[in-house]
Amino acid sequence: MKTQRQTRRSEEGSAVVVILILLFLMLAFSMANSRALSNLKKEMQVMEANQVKKFESGTNTVRVPAERK
Repeated sequence: MKTQRQTRRSEEGSAVVVILILLFLMLAFSMANSRALSNLKKEMQVMEANQVKKFESGTNTVRVPAERK
């Protein structure tokens, strides 16, 4: 037969395990989010460089629409 003290210790131990698991999950999600944001930042830099190249080469020729009569 378990005493009240033994039951309370097991409950405290299981609460610590649950908290540690939650902290680990939060850390894992945070690391995954950080990695995803880093990849998105690199992709945005590549896209920006491509757009800058595209628009720098096109600035010399400006098209003006013809006026309608």
